[in-house]
Amino acid sequence: MAKSKVTQAELKQAKNLRVYSERTAAMRVKYIRRPYTKLASAIKNKYNKADDKDLSKFIEKEIKNTFGPAMEQQLLFVWKLNVNQFVDYFVDKFKRNIVTDKIETVKSTLLKQFSSKYMAKKVTSISETTEKLLNTKIAKYTEEGLSFRDMVNKIVEDTGGEISRTRAKLIASEETSQAISVTNHKTAQEGKLKYKKWIHRGGGKTNRPNHLAMDGVIVGINQKFNVPGHESCPPTKMRFPKDPENGVACQIIRCFCGVVYTRTK
Repeated sequence: MAKSKVTQAELKQAKNLRVYSERTAAMRVKYIRRPYTKLASAIKNKYNKADDKDLSKFIEKEIKNTFGPAMEQQLLFVWKLNVNQFVDYFVDKFKRNIVTDKIETVKSTLLKQFSSKYMAKKVTSISETTEKLLNTKIAKYTEEGLSFRDMVNKIVEDTGGEISRTRAKLIASEETSQAISVTNHKTAQEGKLKYKKWIHRGGGKTNRPNHLAMDGVIVGINQKFNVPGHESCPPTKMRFPKDPENGVACQIIRCFCGVVYTRTK
């Protein structure tokens, strides 16, 4: 893979896009919190009417039957918002040369791609993480000797409060940055750009040596970056940072890298 020095203009472009992503993600958090609020209400309503002590079993059932479908609905809604906004953003801000008649087709293609390729895996991952977090809380409160009623109240409070705030913020950030990356890539392809350059924007508490090593690497627009591994994180091939097709969580979660697309190297 070819490599060249990242210019100040390229770094500024990548950093501005990150700021735009973070600002947009903050507006999406309220949608991602809704399934958590719904789950909290379900737990509260259930145990206001009954004293069935198998709280973990009920939560497992409710996550599968209510939380998962609700999260799928919200993720689809958020991606639709993002795709519509980001296609227009790249066409206007980055002057992507896409014929007007084709813009709606690009939006539709991106949304279908999300539904068919990414949705099921994302919902499963979010549901499993949520169930694990709640079971950890149940174990903690049981060990602390809380009464069953007090434990239920704490779980309801955690689900609609601490857990929903933390998880929704992270999910909104990841989904928005991935939607931006996918849309950036698709509009660059449609705009007939030929190359892409990996940009290490920085901004995390620590720099990942494997991503820092990628700074300035240039490949053809339809090629993949060969991203090295680091410690227990394996190497992988990525179309761009935050690539949802990558499948290696340690390479994409809390990644602060970006990419710029060009007509020439």
